Amino acid sequence: MSIVHVYLSRDAKPTEEQIKRLRESAKRPIVFDEDCMPLPDEIAERNDRLRIKYKTNRITKEILIAEGYLKPKSKSE
Repeated sequence: MSIVHVYLSRDAKPTEEQIKRLRESAKRPIVFDEDCMPLPDEIAERNDRLRIKYKTNRITKEILIAEGYLKPKSKSE
């Protein structure tokens, strides 16, 4: 099952049914797909440090190579 986003206009007020659905969904646990598991704590902490160091929100392959976490591909490959 995928994530579903529902948007209301700024002037619209949620109905009683919508409020009830929100309260019920807040009680349900988060379930991850097998192919999209959460990051381990070590990797999440590493990415947080790199985001601060490089002042970015996106950790790229180039950053991981520069930090020594990935090996660059050789040109013969």
